[in-house]
Amino acid sequence: MANLSESDAMKVLLLNAHSPQNAGDLALLEQSLAHLQAAFPHADLSYVINQPEPAAWLPANVPYIRSIHEHKTNLIKDAPKPRRKWLMLGLAIWLVSISLIYRWTGLKLKPRASSAWRELLDHYFEADVTAAIGGGYLYATKAFDLNYIWVWLGVALPVMMGKPLVLLPQSFGPVTGKLNQLLLAWLVNRSVLAYAREERSQQYLYSIGVNQPVHVVPDVAFNCPTVEPAQAEAYLAEWWQPAKRPALLVGITAMDFGIQHPGSGFSHGQRYEQALLDLIQHISQRDDVHILVFAQCVGASEAEDDRVVARRLLAQLPAETPITFIDDRLQPAMLKQLYSQLDLLVATRLHSAIFALSSNTPSFVIGYLHKSAGVMQMLGLADYQIPIESIASANLISAFDQTVAARSLIKTLMRSTIPSLQSQLERLPSQIRAAVGDWLRGAK
Repeated sequence: MANLSESDAMKVLLLNAHSPQNAGDLALLEQSLAHLQAAFPHADLSYVINQPEPAAWLPANVPYIRSIHEHKTNLIKDAPKPRRKWLMLGLAIWLVSISLIYRWTGLKLKPRASSAWRELLDHYFEADVTAAIGGGYLYATKAFDLNYIWVWLGVALPVMMGKPLVLLPQSFGPVTGKLNQLLLAWLVNRSVLAYAREERSQQYLYSIGVNQPVHVVPDVAFNCPTVEPAQAEAYLAEWWQPAKRPALLVGITAMDFGIQHPGSGFSHGQRYEQALLDLIQHISQRDDVHILVFAQCVGASEAEDDRVVARRLLAQLPAETPITFIDDRLQPAMLKQLYSQLDLLVATRLHSAIFALSSNTPSFVIGYLHKSAGVMQMLGLADYQIPIESIASANLISAFDQTVAARSLIKTLMRSTIPSLQSQLERLPSQIRAAVGDWLRGAK
């Protein structure tokens, strides 16, 4: 294994990127790669991703490989349903076994027939340092949650192989089931460095048995760059050309939480969409107002495509509603600059709120899981979010009016808070390098 004095020969592997079609995921990928490149400037960097299409949207000049989760899905998709669980169990046992054999003997056992599996395992075997991308994917909605197990396994294999793992700033939990909680605590306790992106996740980890320090550092997307204002203004003019800027310009991001999280038990999708419709009608009654609806995520599956729910909402609105739907896939830097031109954003997608707030645009969040509430609490904005489970027309409209009234207060708070958060992120590379260096010296 290489050490930091041999950084030209080091291989660094970033784990668990999801899809470039989600602007939040893409921002996490771009910023995570930037932090790792700053920490190990001469290393050979690559990343594992679930769904890389379209590859042209991905960061240039950094190679990727499809994830264990995707390889597993391709392996079992043609098998009869009764056999799939047994195939997945056998595959998991095999992956754990070859990881431990590699750790104990140095042998790199790989299948002969599958070049895709061989390439993926080569990346794991050859990595000197691994890091798990930030986000909110280490959660389980039921005691036997196969998706959670496979996400966990993709991150845990390097630890089983005896390699250092850095957990970049992310939300952890909630995790249903004692076994699932034990797996998460095991993973965090054996990481070289663990970052939670809000205090709620930190405290949750301590409550399930994590006994090593977990550092609270903001989501790396708070440092997402932006395009020039003129570029965003020119783009926006292609969709909406007002005679003059309205007194109130409101943005909305929506999602179909129930379809995207089928195991969550969420059954309030109709109430959520009705509340958004009623909010739009409420906003429309104001003088000199316009609403812009954005698609923060356009895939990789139809369940993840925010344009589906947006079109469903717009189809139910009167034709005279002052609303424009920007039916397009946009880079994080463009979205962030567009959000900066709003007076207020009503956000269901968490990273749309992160983009907006880091641009000093007041935002109200319809939160899901505990990550949304945790991030807003960390920012001092706990009063400006509602859990999606308790959403209703009355409380959403009331919350919107409260946020409109508090815009100046929120902007003042963000002007003092955001630079501090961004400075914390600027220290990440040196912290990662120091922690990995200590681990490598201790491993020798």
